[in-house]
Amino acid sequence: MILRIAAILALIAGCGALAVYLHRMGELPTATRAERHLRRMKDRATAPEAATPVTVEAIAALPKRRPLAEYSRLESRAVILEG
Repeated sequence: MILRIAAILALIAGCGALAVYLHRMGELPTATRAERHLRRMKDRATAPEAATPVTVEAIAALPKRRPLAEYSRLESRAVILEG
């Protein structure tokens, strides 16, 4: 009886750990649009066609905590950090 309870608890803990991992990776069906966008950007296999030079000040001036529609076009481009 105790062995069965331990096995059930181990199974529940394993399923919970898997769910936490998938949530952190943005792979769950319940992921937000922003999480799915981030996962797509991290998983892309080809680099953008052209790279734009940017400064540290330009990166600091990027919008923070904005809706996905405002920053998704910025994330799809390649940049070269100068300075």
